[in-house]
Amino acid sequence: MFVRRAMQEMDYDLLTHFFERDLGGKHYFNWKNFHDPLGCEPSNHQAICFEENEECLGIMYSRNYEFRINNRELAVNLLGDLGVDKRCKSRNVIINLFRHAYNNKSDLVMCFSDARKILTYEKIFHKYFTPRTQIIDYTEVTCQPQPVESRTLTELHHIPDYVWRNHLGRKRDQRTSNYLGSHPLYQKIHYLRDEEKYLTVGITEEYAEVIDISDTTASHFTWGLGVAALFRKNCRVLLHSKHAPRIIENMPVLLEKPVYMLVGYLTDLPILDRDRVWIGRIDRR
Repeated sequence: MFVRRAMQEMDYDLLTHFFERDLGGKHYFNWKNFHDPLGCEPSNHQAICFEENEECLGIMYSRNYEFRINNRELAVNLLGDLGVDKRCKSRNVIINLFRHAYNNKSDLVMCFSDARKILTYEKIFHKYFTPRTQIIDYTEVTCQPQPVESRTLTELHHIPDYVWRNHLGRKRDQRTSNYLGSHPLYQKIHYLRDEEKYLTVGITEEYAEVIDISDTTASHFTWGLGVAALFRKNCRVLLHSKHAPRIIENMPVLLEKPVYMLVGYLTDLPILDRDRVWIGRIDRR
């Protein structure tokens, strides 16, 4: 039996059991799922559970957002946190979790995963949701760039909304800034600029992360990493896999992690530019 219900704090223990590993800590899980200002309506964020004998043996989260890209507004159904007990890890359970979680009133349905699973999920999208799909491959890089002094500290309310080009995600406003500032991982959030380039950097104990950047050209990312290096020796950023080698070719690289974004088009929207579209940390679920 498949049941739709509100997300619960105990889901963290359930997902940790299914994945057999830590998922970033309970504070992060609660921040992501219960403090999000765009998830305050219960109908926006829901859990789909597969139950047998009143025991949850599978779960998937369905979140609904109003995203924007280049001044175009999109209704996005973001699917994630899929976990299934090994006692029933069958294809039918996974397919039906997707089918129950899916919102057909959206413009886009999306999820993130690794190289192996994303192809399976794309087949589910094709068969049950839409034949128009797209997989965009990124690489999350931890590296040691050379510091760049060209920057000025600013505040989010001084940054025009239109500067976030090729940027798929929620509107960057004070509500978003407050939510990001409460992220349990970051000790400090900095907003910076250099002429027409803008950047958001999150500072952790171990690294400085490029959280948002105003465009997705190689020069923007090179500048952004250089500015991040002013705060920590180690820096982290999400790059398009195609362009990553050129951007980091002269930097010591500590870690590269592939990240795949699957997009299903439920309306006649034009296909996203796979080489330019970028999604910030706060909107990756």
